[in-house]
Amino acid sequence: MFKEENNAFQFALNHNNHLLTSFESDPTQLQNTELVDQVKNHLFRLGEFHNHYHRKEKLFFPILERYGHVVPTRAVWERDDQIRVLYQGLKGQVAQLPDVIFSRVRKKYDAFEQEFKEMILYEEEIILPILEKYLAKKIG
Repeated sequence: MFKEENNAFQFALNHNNHLLTSFESDPTQLQNTELVDQVKNHLFRLGEFHNHYHRKEKLFFPILERYGHVVPTRAVWERDDQIRVLYQGLKGQVAQLPDVIFSRVRKKYDAFEQEFKEMILYEEEIILPILEKYLAKKIG
């Protein structure tokens, strides 16, 4: 389930990145309310990461901490909170499109996207494999 959600997040990130790039290459497209609404809708969909992170923090972290992985879970939790802050700032800027300086939106989006993608990678390459190892031992 977490990997499927991450795939959906990747899709929304890529779609928004494509739209923002088109706004950069042709700023008149910012007047196209349909395209601006697409950015807003995909960003709203990305907001589902709050639920994703909450489940991760409530389901995965207690297991990882029980097996001695306290420092990584605390670090991830801190980064999750940073990503939430980046998202809120971005959401506020995107809500004002097209009546906001686009370069600011792009800068906030790029910062959010980078952190978010790094967290997806961290979840899939580190957290989930560690968790699977402990769950396999418990089941087997």
